[in-house]
Amino acid sequence: ATTNHVCRHVIAHNQRKPIHKASIPTRFLTALKGCIAGSESLHTQVGILQGNISPSNLLVNKD
Repeated sequence: ATTNHVCRHVIAHNQRKPIHKASIPTRFLTALKGCIAGSESLHTQVGILQGNISPSNLLVNKD
């Protein structure tokens, strides 16, 4: 039987903003690269595939 696990974590901090609002292109690309690496690691190491990736829930530190 297949088990469907749902994990939900909310990380909120007032010094962050959505990734698509990064004002420096290199900061956006660096943050995006980190998000992709984190998602890949979560999938390969733990077997969890994030199903709700959108610009609003990927955060970057304020410039």
